[in-house]
Amino acid sequence: MLQSVLTRIKNKWNLSVSEVGRQDDRQVFELAIVGVATAKHVVEKELQLALKLLEATDEMMIFHIDITFV
Repeated sequence: MLQSVLTRIKNKWNLSVSEVGRQDDRQVFELAIVGVATAKHVVEKELQLALKLLEATDEMMIFHIDITFV
């Protein structure tokens, strides 16, 4: 299930997705989703759309979200 959602995010938006923590646990995972663009609002919109996809995925619960712009 996780890999199919990550692939959909990568293919649908200009975002990179990686599992960055808790890789030894099959029920809990930590993701990093990164985007690069010339304007902040472009990446912000893509991140929000990816988040909506994650939230709409059955069997998946989001505990914490941290968004940072550099």
